[in-house]
Amino acid sequence: MIMLLKLITGDDVVADVTIEGNEYSLKNPMRFMPAREGVGMMPLSFFAKPNVPIMITKDKIVFTTQVEDEIANAYNEKFGSGIVLPVSSLQL
Repeated sequence: MIMLLKLITGDDVVADVTIEGNEYSLKNPMRFMPAREGVGMMPLSFFAKPNVPIMITKDKIVFTTQVEDEIANAYNEKFGSGIVLPVSSLQL
């Protein structure tokens, strides 16, 4: 399931998440960064092997939640099936 996680480091991370006991398995985790156009995504770790999940214990996570459709769509276009969900109107 595509989820947003807030880590104790302060990073907001979007990833394909599977919960395995006391750990979260993050496939293709991306963190958010400021960009000229607003906000961009970059890998959580540049040195991790591609397509190998990163394991994080639950005590390193502040909270988890669902992501906005726009974020899920951008993530799915890059890593997922390419299926794009209808976007609800986003009010900021």
